[in-house]
Amino acid sequence: THKHIDHVYGVPHLVHAMAIEGLVEEIDLLAPAQTLATVAEMVAVHELADDWYPAIRSTEISTAGQSELLRAPSLRITATGVAHTCDTLGLRFETEAAAVCYSSDTRPCAAVARLATGADILLHDCGGPHRLREAFSAGHSSAREAGIVAAEAGVRKLVLMHLGPRDENILKECRLEAQAIFGGPVDLAMDGMRWSFSDHRKRRS
Repeated sequence: THKHIDHVYGVPHLVHAMAIEGLVEEIDLLAPAQTLATVAEMVAVHELADDWYPAIRSTEISTAGQSELLRAPSLRITATGVAHTCDTLGLRFETEAAAVCYSSDTRPCAAVARLATGADILLHDCGGPHRLREAFSAGHSSAREAGIVAAEAGVRKLVLMHLGPRDENILKECRLEAQAIFGGPVDLAMDGMRWSFSDHRKRRS
């Protein structure tokens, strides 16, 4: 979604693992131009460009407006530029069963609300509670701001992610703050978390 290290540092390991397992000869990388340049530098530093490794086929995705990245019978992926400190994409994944929107790192912005409209789940950036707004980067959102975006988009569930230090009191404050604005269920993202969408839309119709 963007060039910052916590979003791209796994790429060299992925390329290396793919080579060891002999899984693919080519990897498609769709990203903003800044991200493609950063990944190219990482590949060069780790000497992953010879013929033994999968080639990376890069496709630049504009952060101006929405772009459809994939349309298949079982999955549609849409991207839009969001409001971070560098060129960044938010993503929407949609199947017949459900729609999930990922804001990526972002300040609250209308682009995320549009992308997430009617989604079953919105995973939204959250740097902390609103009272600590000045303590985290201008490129992130508070729990209150995430709740506002979720309410505007009319999503079914809000999941706060990109959370800071896991102080239990701060996390509880974030959940309650977002819930007070959003009015719907709020989860705090954790590794390995899963959601079920079975026949979800049939029940709703």
